Amino acid sequence: MKKHFTIGPIAVCLLLFSITLACAQPREIHLATGDWPPYTSETMAGYGEFTRIVSAVFKEMGFQPVFHFYPWKRARKKTAAGEVFAAFPYVETEEKKERYDFSDPVSHTTGKIFYCTRRFSSPPAFNQLKDLESYIIGGISGYWYDPIFRKENIPLYYVNSEKQSFLMLRRERVDLV
Repeated sequence: MKKHFTIGPIAVCLLLFSITLACAQPREIHLATGDWPPYTSETMAGYGEFTRIVSAVFKEMGFQPVFHFYPWKRARKKTAAGEVFAAFPYVETEEKKERYDFSDPVSHTTGKIFYCTRRFSSPPAFNQLKDLESYIIGGISGYWYDPIFRKENIPLYYVNSEKQSFLMLRRERVDLV
């Protein structure tokens, strides 16, 4: 004779209560970002404007965001390796679209070129990137313009932060940033 087991009403209630409790607790979600004040920065209250927006969205969805600050290139690698769920903010490029999904833009920005006024009385004029070949240009490793400059064979002198790049410009080690 086979024995049959039944789950009593108390066990069912405990099971349902534990499932409800588990769903009520926000689950951690790990996100990568970099230092780009005032949008994201480990040293700012709330980690900056974009970080506050991202945090509010994930909290609304029942997640507790955990932010990890890395250089931009490493943040992208951590995302590709599945070590973090996502990285932000990034400029959408064709190369990145092949590998990553993008949300609708939170903000729009344009690239700027900075120069040292002690060396140039006016901004260097250019109509296309090739016109910049004669300049020593400082850039940040992993930024959106990196593949564009590589494609045009325009060398960049790479550093890891905007602060470093502007120090190089101020010390006249590069012509443009």
